[in-house]
Amino acid sequence: MNKIYLKARAKINLSLEILNKRKDNYHNIKSVFQKVNLYDEMYIEKTDTNFMIVTR
Repeated sequence: MNKIYLKARAKINLSLEILNKRKDNYHNIKSVFQKVNLYDEMYIEKTDTNFMIVTR
């Protein structure tokens, strides 16, 4: 398979609380979100180089 098609689904954050910073410099969070019926269409294509082509 040289090309794949994906739907990147959307969500809406209803609540987002940043809790604490971790040792890896990311943060723990508490979040409430709702899925919505929206998405981006993505095509990912394999190439003969070390690069990947992503179009939407």
